[in-house]
This record gives sequence, structure tokens and C-alpha cells, in this order.
Amino acid sequence: WVPANAGGCFNYPTWRNNPQYLLFVEKTSQVEIFLQQPDSDIPLHIGFYIFYGNKQHKRVVAKEELIDKCPLDENTAVSKVVKFAGSSEPYMIVPCTFDP
Repeated sequence: WVPANAGGCFNYPTWRNNPQYLLFVEKTSQVEIFLQQPDSDIPLHIGFYIFYGNKQHKRVVAKEELIDKCPLDENTAVSKVVKFAGSSEPYMIVPCTFDP
């Protein structure tokens, strides 16, 4: 992350600025999503949101599109196992920190 795309969590209107990654799941599957940050004396609270996406890779704009999340945790790594339904449309993974 760089300041321009470090939007923080849902508490901030800038959360939409976070990086957004498409995940294509053609068959119903369980997937473990793992997010890690560099070792630090004071790790940031990190987590991620999972949304319905689209092939045009339009940025997520509505919290209502949220389908799951990994709660923010002050740790060097977080993960969550998610069951995805098979779809021709992608899902969107949005990592975040607590503060922008």
C-alpha cells in the first residue's frame, strides 16, 4: 500500500481506495485467503472484505455488495477459509488496515 490507495476500513469513506483483486471461482470451492504484512514492532490492524465482483473490474462502491470479511486483527498475518459458490463472475477481495 501507498498513501494514495490506503483507505482504511469501513469506518472511513476512503475504504474504497484500497487495492481490489479479482478472484475467479468456476466451481463451488473452499478457499483459504491469507494476508500478511512485513514484521514490525507495532503491526497494523489488517483484514479484508469479500464482495461480488464483475468482469469489468469496476471498483466496489457499496458496502451492500459485501458477502464476507476477515475481521481486523493486530497481527502480522490473518486468514479465513471461505466457501465460494461457482460463478462466471469474479469475486473481489479488498485488503484493508484499520486506519487509512
